[in-house]
Amino acid sequence: MYHLKSRTPMGQLNSFRKDPLAFLERGLDTGEDVVRFRLANKRVTLIMDPDLIKQVLVVKEDAFQRFKPYKELAPLLGQGLLLSEKPLHKQQRKIVQPSFTPRHILTYGEEMRRKTIDSLRGWGKKEKRLLSDDFMSLTLEIIASTMFGADVLDGKEQVGRSLEEAMELITKRVRSFFKAPKFIKTKENQQFQKAIDTLDEVIMKIILNRKKTGNRSNDLLDTLLYSQDSEGHRMSDRQLRDEVMTIFLAGHETTATALTWTMYLLLTHPESYLKLQAEVDELCREEVPTMEEIKEMTFMRDVFLESMRLYPPAWLINRMPIENIQVGDVGLRTGETIMISPYLMHRHPAYFDNPEKFIPARFKQGKLLNVPDFVYFPFGGGSRICVGKHFAMTESMILLGALIKNFHFTLSDIEYIPEKFPLVTLRMKDGLLVHSERRF
Repeated sequence: MYHLKSRTPMGQLNSFRKDPLAFLERGLDTGEDVVRFRLANKRVTLIMDPDLIKQVLVVKEDAFQRFKPYKELAPLLGQGLLLSEKPLHKQQRKIVQPSFTPRHILTYGEEMRRKTIDSLRGWGKKEKRLLSDDFMSLTLEIIASTMFGADVLDGKEQVGRSLEEAMELITKRVRSFFKAPKFIKTKENQQFQKAIDTLDEVIMKIILNRKKTGNRSNDLLDTLLYSQDSEGHRMSDRQLRDEVMTIFLAGHETTATALTWTMYLLLTHPESYLKLQAEVDELCREEVPTMEEIKEMTFMRDVFLESMRLYPPAWLINRMPIENIQVGDVGLRTGETIMISPYLMHRHPAYFDNPEKFIPARFKQGKLLNVPDFVYFPFGGGSRICVGKHFAMTESMILLGALIKNFHFTLSDIEYIPEKFPLVTLRMKDGLLVHSERRF
């Protein structure tokens, strides 16, 4: 175990706030599996041993709860699946999980294809595009359509702006030691509330439209509306809103972020780009790949998984012990902060040769060989593993295949080196600006 020392009252807080990824990499550079430091008055334990990570996320998960500062997300996500604790979390996950089974995803695949076709037909023959925004827009349309039977075409730009503003303000509050209570009408608090009000308006319109028509549909919204607990009670309006908001936002933000990093890596590794293009051209008979075709696109899967190794959207997982507990030979105190970083583990030199390099060949048929569990875990683990994991993989491969099939891309600036922007997800700070040209 290594202790990062600090003689200031704020401990390592300023260093962490300035550049969280660089700060955490200092922990990796110590060569130790457990690193302790202080963020102001809070003791933090950074764990980088896969066995200990498994203990926290799986074996002894009932002894931990979510990181309290992430309650800053509560005005946005409420007690939805991302923030709720047991037993509510277990109950809600049981309701949501069936909508993400392979059988359901098979039906969603056709809607994903339809939305992608409609979107790409609006692109020009040759133009400059901010591809990161395109991904955000298209994944937003897809999650709204597949999960909630809704069309958000008219309001998607406003939703995108509100989401981005809310995420930045939440991140700032999470990392701040001193922050104004939400009831004080500071400029930032008012901006935050305005963003939430905008998103609420979209969400409630979707819910109320379905209730008004009374139409039944084989989608997640229908499941949420008509599910009942053991006593026959349906979900409250507030809980319904929270679950819809959580799936609506988390269901497109993470996928769009992962796709943006994937395209950047392909554009800076032309040999992989050309290999992927050859695979898509060989297997994809139409303008957008089918569900059967993406099953055969093994190199595309390896590319996407390797991209999430280098740039996992969920770059940091935090837990807090609800009791004093021993994990391996590490003693953890009630209420201290436990940090687990997929970003660090995915780049751990003990498990990866040339960990900073993009090498899709690390994966074979979608599997990473010769590494223990919880070295590579872009979707998290335990009972909180991402409920939409297979949905996200399917959507990503359909979108990526469609882009590679129909367009040739180059970076707008061939020397562009993106800045990592670790908000709630690991974004690309200024997005991905590209030149696109239709191939056919």
